[in-house]
Amino acid sequence: MSVIRFFCLIVFLSLFLFSCFNKYEPVHQDVILESSLPKPPSWIYHDSQESKTQFYFVRSMRSEFNMPMLAYNLVRRDLHVFFEKEAEYILQPVLHNISKLRFNALVQEFKIFLSKKLMNEIRTNRTVYWEKVSYQKNMDDEIGYWYYVLLSLPKQRLRILEKQFISQRLDFARKNRKKLIIKELESSLTIIQTLRDNDALRQSKLPKDYVFETPVD
Repeated sequence: MSVIRFFCLIVFLSLFLFSCFNKYEPVHQDVILESSLPKPPSWIYHDSQESKTQFYFVRSMRSEFNMPMLAYNLVRRDLHVFFEKEAEYILQPVLHNISKLRFNALVQEFKIFLSKKLMNEIRTNRTVYWEKVSYQKNMDDEIGYWYYVLLSLPKQRLRILEKQFISQRLDFARKNRKKLIIKELESSLTIIQTLRDNDALRQSKLPKDYVFETPVD
């Protein structure tokens, strides 16, 4: 996929997300007995979103027990998939001069690099909304919990780290005279710059970043 086609896809996706931003279908039909906020936050109605400076990832789940980490683990998996897709796209030029096996290994290195640099901050800043609910199970009334977890990924920080990873690999290739991969890594840097330019170009068309309410005790 060319950079232009990728850009068009991103613009279309962003506009689609924006058009759906205020369409709230109920997540569940359970009776809410108690919740961490007076009313459900708007972000719980979407799996993934993009705002002016952030990518957002959301997961929800119902549990019989007080276990919000289960929902966090689900959304963290989504974020890692996103890291892998980013790495595959940015590293496309490199595939021309290395084996598929080595390419896949490089993608994993890229994903792990992003995860190590970002996940501690993302985990610390995660947002959780919960509901204590009553629901039917085998014709009996049960009490359980709905958990919603949102992770925020700063675009600017992501692009800086992507550039850092490729720049490190490029420095290594130059020092070791790996001429066949130098040009391809330079093309990967160009892709990152294009992504940054596209982020800025789309910014005015995207919703504002979320302002989060303080949950009740």
